[in-house]
Amino acid sequence: MSARIEFQRKHAIGKIVNIGAGEDCVGFPSETVHVDLDKWKHEYSIQADAHNLPLRDNSFHSAILGDILEHAVDPLKMILEAKRVAERVVLTIFEEWRLGGLGQHVDVAFRLAEQELKKQGYQSLNHYCRSYEGFKGKFIQKISEQKLPHSFHINQFTDEDVNKLIEKSGMKCLIFEKKPEATHEGHTWKNWLILLEKT
Repeated sequence: MSARIEFQRKHAIGKIVNIGAGEDCVGFPSETVHVDLDKWKHEYSIQADAHNLPLRDNSFHSAILGDILEHAVDPLKMILEAKRVAERVVLTIFEEWRLGGLGQHVDVAFRLAEQELKKQGYQSLNHYCRSYEGFKGKFIQKISEQKLPHSFHINQFTDEDVNKLIEKSGMKCLIFEKKPEATHEGHTWKNWLILLEKT
């Protein structure tokens, strides 16, 4: 179990919404509500944009934003939406390094992802989602990347960027850590592990 998943499971308590759930529910309680832009076969699943959640204010104790902000068109808006629906936000952020500089890089991200998919023998993102062993039996529908970019990392953050997002959220930061996750092409990448609560 990776450090980020352990962190999410340890700090998401009470009634949980897992925002940007993707294909894997990573052992959260069975009553956890899973939200994703794409459609997956989770028991309690809502297909929705994390920038505009179709959920009532304060309807959950914990909201998980697990490795989703690096994909977000508006990372702050996602945090504010999680804050709106939950008392605490369990946040893990992938430390992207391949986009060629800080900030948002949609075109570069798409180019890199396309090259990576082709190297692995996939003709398209849809082909990957339907064929990849980890997705089989879990995947139902993928929305168009033209409608809203979400499958690839488009944001490259620093500690300062992440701290600014926390500050702008108006939430109290209880935990802020950075842990190595794995090595890819000779680079050891890390994840920020963050626990926020409403003040």
